Amino acid sequence: MKHAFLIMAHGSLPLLRVLLSMLDDERNDIFLHIDRKSDMLDGAEPLVLSKARLFVLEQRVDVRWGNLSQIKAEYVLFEEALKHGPYAYYHLLSGQDLPIKSQDYIHQFFEEHQGKEFVGINHGEEFEWDCRRKMMRYWLFTSLTRSKYGALNAITRRLNKYLSMLLMPFLHRQKMDFAKGANWVSITQACVEYVVSQKPFVLKRFNYTFCPDEFFLQTLVWNHPDFRAALYSEKDEYEGCMRLIDWKRGNPYVWTLADKEELEQSNRLFARKFDMEHEDIIRWIKASC
Repeated sequence: MKHAFLIMAHGSLPLLRVLLSMLDDERNDIFLHIDRKSDMLDGAEPLVLSKARLFVLEQRVDVRWGNLSQIKAEYVLFEEALKHGPYAYYHLLSGQDLPIKSQDYIHQFFEEHQGKEFVGINHGEEFEWDCRRKMMRYWLFTSLTRSKYGALNAITRRLNKYLSMLLMPFLHRQKMDFAKGANWVSITQACVEYVVSQKPFVLKRFNYTFCPDEFFLQTLVWNHPDFRAALYSEKDEYEGCMRLIDWKRGNPYVWTLADKEELEQSNRLFARKFDMEHEDIIRWIKASC
């Protein structure tokens, strides 16, 4: 059965072309969502693949960091991919991700672990505080959190903080057993169907929260006994989703040629993030996979 790769992109077109070329395999269908604010394809040469089917989504969401719009963009991808399925797995990637294993390796890995859900769960010490702060308080102006105007950013951050404190007596009423983790996942057909079926609830409950994309899918999986039992790993958030992402050295860290050995020895399937300023490591990964 084929795999679906769902890409959320907004920036570098050259890097996106590399990612697409590395996913260009007859066993894959690729679904591309480009942030509505982005003009990366304007006047550019068409994106053409030779083996995989590529679907560039016409419905584009204006994605804002920390805002419900990130969930809406994910739903646009999931819903479009479901129209063309079924697929063995749906892989959610950013435009700054790259596979660090070959397509043969990746497909063999998922065949050997068919039925597992690759969803990272963060059990860190900060989880309870993070959950209460982001999920229980009301956040009213997250769409302006990262405006292109620096002064507005500062004002919005202060206003959000002040209002969320002011509204603390009026916490979200619906309490849940929340779970948190990276929004980059690889999940089965059944899991995607369930996530899409919960869309009305998700858009209502996770509205006026902060960074809901870190919580919504993990929470759905965690509260579903079958999908929770099928989690690949709960030991480590990024082992759970088989992504190599370093938050200790960056926000997240941008991989360079100096990290070649770490990338080569990793058992993970995908890594982020990459930047064309470090094109040498990108060329090396493409040649290696």
